[in-house]
Amino acid sequence: MIDPLISALSSHLGYCRDGWLILKKLLNAGVPKHKVPFELPSCTLKVELLDKPHAWDAAQVTLDWCFKNKITILYPGHEKYPEEFAALPQPPQFLSVLGSLDCLRGVGLSVVGARDHSQNALKWMEEHFLTALRYQNLFTVSGGARGVDQIAHRLSLRAGRPTIAFLPSGLGNMYPADFPHWSESIVSGGGAVVSEYPPMTMMTKNNFHRRNRMIAALGRGLFVVEAGRKSGSLITAKFALELGKPICVLPASALDPRALGTLDLLFDGATPIRDAADLLTFLALTPSSSQRGDSSDQEGHIGEPHSNDGRQQPWRAKFSTDTYITQ
Repeated sequence: MIDPLISALSSHLGYCRDGWLILKKLLNAGVPKHKVPFELPSCTLKVELLDKPHAWDAAQVTLDWCFKNKITILYPGHEKYPEEFAALPQPPQFLSVLGSLDCLRGVGLSVVGARDHSQNALKWMEEHFLTALRYQNLFTVSGGARGVDQIAHRLSLRAGRPTIAFLPSGLGNMYPADFPHWSESIVSGGGAVVSEYPPMTMMTKNNFHRRNRMIAALGRGLFVVEAGRKSGSLITAKFALELGKPICVLPASALDPRALGTLDLLFDGATPIRDAADLLTFLALTPSSSQRGDSSDQEGHIGEPHSNDGRQQPWRAKFSTDTYITQ
């Protein structure tokens, strides 16, 4: 029987680069365990290395880099591989993880929004979003981009909550360019930086779309802060809808182009969020992965399982306008 890691590697070859292909050959050839940054299963499939003179050296450089930089590689079948990704049509065959593996399990909220966000959105997040984070023990999931993504990461760290960033590039070539600074803070705060690409992969437009599906999958629900009608945030919302994930949005003026996509989501049934209490209600009524069941049974229900009677939750009285934590 072929080892599950070898199977994952083989499936990954369709869109990966030589580094991963060489890694497959190395694993099959039996690389010493101390040279790999994860527990190497017993390799029963023996094949020849690539017919390239530099194959062994190139593969060893890749493995040494991962080991030196404390990168863990997860794959389907690994005990730390997120079970939420099993529902994806194309689950990532590799996850390179810098940071905590434990934060990949638990109560998470996916957050996306505009890069060129409004000052009102920033003010709302620094007041209400931060308050919700301090009240609820959860991690946040986003994409590390400037704007709403980085605000979500920063406020999670300020609240003492783990945050996870999925990158559209390899961990050895992080995008955006200033993200290595962010990665240090995220890892020290108990979170993780994750990529499904070989370490030195550069960002491409298609990579953004692919990583959005993982952002949508890992959280219990998706919070869209601001989104125009032609934005990556709506691509993430589409993935969330296909996975049966509930979606909530921050309403804004119809005169602001940055809000038109979120208003469309509201029109289609997404849950409006006014304040921290609304966001906590949304999280409380969002089923955990063990309760969701088959996502295909829930497809198309944007705002469920939410209703107005959820506003009677006890924290609505607790979070009156004079009790928000803003520092």
